[in-house]
Amino acid sequence: FDGSSQLGDVEAPHALVRAAASVARVTEVPGARAQRELVFFATGPDHTSVLMTKNALAMLRTVGLGKHALVLADSDDTCSAFAGGRCVWSSRVLREKPADSITNNKFWDWRFKFYYVKKAYLSRLVAGGFSVIQA
Repeated sequence: FDGSSQLGDVEAPHALVRAAASVARVTEVPGARAQRELVFFATGPDHTSVLMTKNALAMLRTVGLGKHALVLADSDDTCSAFAGGRCVWSSRVLREKPADSITNNKFWDWRFKFYYVKKAYLSRLVAGGFSVIQA
């Protein structure tokens, strides 16, 4: 990584694990594998979601954990709002409704678009040996 706040598309080979490793807090445990810990956020592009995520990141910084947060966004544009944080985006975020259902028609927003990828990436991180707090 080049040290910028935007770490790119996590669908690139090994990008998610490299991004997580770049922010993880590493704690050495005698006689065991080192613990790699991070806080994993997901945010949509709307103003309210970005502000709420920025607020949560600011609170983490007050307790010294801000540098251990990784933000998942829907696009590089949304990542640009997080100049002080580490942000990745995914080209796998759903852009179209998967079905014309009552639930999708009533509640289709970024939370539905993120549901699959957020769970998939969380699973990859845990499988990669990270301890993750999902925020």
